[in-house]
Amino acid sequence: MITPEVSIITTIGLDHEKIIGPTLADIAKEKSGIIKPNKPVVLGNIPQDVLSILLNKAQAENSKSFLLGRDFKIKVSKTAIEYQDSEKRYQFFKRPLVEAYDIGVAVQAVQLLNLQLNKQKIERAINKTQIPGRYDIVQTVPKIIVDGAHNFQAMTNLLHLIRKENQGQIYILLGMMKDKDLGLVTNLFKDEKVTLTRIDYPRAARLEDFPAEAQKKYNYEENFKIAYTNLKNKLKPHDILLVTGSFYLVGAVLNYCKRGKK
Repeated sequence: MITPEVSIITTIGLDHEKIIGPTLADIAKEKSGIIKPNKPVVLGNIPQDVLSILLNKAQAENSKSFLLGRDFKIKVSKTAIEYQDSEKRYQFFKRPLVEAYDIGVAVQAVQLLNLQLNKQKIERAINKTQIPGRYDIVQTVPKIIVDGAHNFQAMTNLLHLIRKENQGQIYILLGMMKDKDLGLVTNLFKDEKVTLTRIDYPRAARLEDFPAEAQKKYNYEENFKIAYTNLKNKLKPHDILLVTGSFYLVGAVLNYCKRGKK
C-alpha cells in the first residue's frame, strides 16, 4: 500500500462511471480511498452534494483537509491568477478557470510538503508548466485550440470559456471513446458547427455509437486528418476551431500538425 505525504482530489465528475460509478456519490466514495490516516488531503473544486463524503472520510482518518474556497482561494483577473491563503499570496499567468483551480491545489500541496522552494521558484515553475492538449493553442489567427475534455463536466467548462472569447463561428471537431457518455456531451452544443470523427483505435466511437439525434444533426468524417484539414480551410479570421472529446484525438491531431510543419 502506498502511503502519501499529501493526498489530492482535484474534483469529482461523471467519468469512468462503468468502473467506479455509476453515481457521483459512488465516484466520491471510491476517490476518498486515497485519504490516508494522519496525512493531509487537499480538495479542489468539489461539487457541494458530495463534499461531505470526502470531509467525513478525512475526519474518520484524522486527515486534516485543505479545501479550495475555505482554506485557500483562487481569483482570476483579466491578466493573472491570484492564489491566497492565511499566510501567503502568489500570482501566476492567466489560464482557464479549471487550470487555475488546479494551480491552487498544487500550491497548497507544495506548501504542505515543506519543500525548500521560495515564492519566486514556485511562481516560475508553474508559469513554465504547459500541459499538452489542455487548452493548447496551436494557431492564433484564425484560432485553433485542442483540448482533451472528454466528459460532461470538462466539456461544460471548456464551452463556457470558448463562447466567452469567441467573435465569429465556432467549429468543433469531436472524437470520443465509445465508453464515454456521448449523449450528455453532444447535447451541450448550441450554435457550434460540429463534425464527428474518430481515430484508428478500438475504443474510438464510430458514427453508429453516437445517439441517433447526433448522427442526424452533425457531419461525420471517418478520417480525422481530412476532417481537420477541411475545417481549418473554412476558418475566417475571427472563427475558432476546437478539437476535443479525447486526448487520443488531440494527440493525433497535434502529431499531424507537427508533421505538417516539417
